[in-house]
Amino acid sequence: MAEYGINTKKNIICIGRMHKRKRLDHLVKAFVQMKRDDIGLILVGSDPDGILKEINGHNIFKLGAIYGNKKLNLLSASDVYCLPGAVGLSIVDAFYYGLPLVTEEGDESPEIIYLRNGVNGFFVKRGDIKSMAEKLQLLLDDDVLRKQFSVAAKREIVENGSIQKFCEGFRDALFYVNDKNN
Repeated sequence: MAEYGINTKKNIICIGRMHKRKRLDHLVKAFVQMKRDDIGLILVGSDPDGILKEINGHNIFKLGAIYGNKKLNLLSASDVYCLPGAVGLSIVDAFYYGLPLVTEEGDESPEIIYLRNGVNGFFVKRGDIKSMAEKLQLLLDDDVLRKQFSVAAKREIVENGSIQKFCEGFRDALFYVNDKNN
């Protein structure tokens, strides 16, 4: 993390294309509300909507688009993954690296099925900045709970998010549609 000037003890990471629909402003507000010098917020990804230029603050690290091993190293060195909206496939990366996820309810993609509220991450009500900050702090401060969530996240994605399961599900969906049309 020193490569990026990140020297905080614990870190929240968000990786993906930085679109408005992902409600990063909610994440930043929750982060600022925590008022913690020991926690960093790492934002990684391209910024097609130009929203990162509006985001500034102490211990907020805007790294731009990073891929490959460097991206994976950032995930493995982080503690919690947070993406308030439009989680998508990023949950697979987060869970594979054992990162509990905090997100808001609403407009989820199919991959949200991997999130077990209170087991490997948390849902908060959409726009509930206070609850988001509380859940993030809980996971960052309670090492035992974070480890339990981490193990559960990794187990969930290994057991249910493998490429084999993905292909089986796709195959089953095709068979279902084909049988229904015949």
